[in-house]
Amino acid sequence: MGKNQKILFLFFFSSISFFSSTDLFSQNEPFSKITIALSAAKQGNSTLINDFWENNFSLEGNLESPFYFGEVKTGLIFIPFTGNSVKYPNFKIFYFYLGWNGVINFYNNFSASFGISAGSSFMYFHADQIAAFEKTESELTFSTGAKIKYQIAGKVGIFSKIDLIKIFTKNNIDLILISAGIDFTIDTPKWLENFLK
Repeated sequence: MGKNQKILFLFFFSSISFFSSTDLFSQNEPFSKITIALSAAKQGNSTLINDFWENNFSLEGNLESPFYFGEVKTGLIFIPFTGNSVKYPNFKIFYFYLGWNGVINFYNNFSASFGISAGSSFMYFHADQIAAFEKTESELTFSTGAKIKYQIAGKVGIFSKIDLIKIFTKNNIDLILISAGIDFTIDTPKWLENFLK
């Protein structure tokens, strides 16, 4: 990890320390609520892939639900890359994942979560010169991250988070995404809650 990335992490976790007043982990009835979250991200690191491709933004949508000391989650991160020259075709990454977060509640409606996820990154390349069967590939992917959230109202929250993503290609792709977003929490319908339990 480079110097800039270390500074980002120090700033992020220092912010958590500033807002914290207790280290009480969140404990809720499993699957009692569903949180729908949307966020936009910017790549926070520069790796070998950025010598050939550029990422200007990423988008994420996910679902989270309480699960004892934390929450389970599933989601999709969309990461488009643009080639720096015509020799490098544009491509898109769709990272589908399942994961778990540990959640810590703080004062004044603040909370933080720290999680791990695993899934598959589906990649699609835009280039006429590439054979159809070579335009797509799917790779094993792992990620970890941390999030600070502020609950604006009973059901609406805003958050900022950082994610470290490793895509296991021939030459691994390591990404740091820094994002901000909004979420909305609803009570899980009883039939769905009973099914999940």
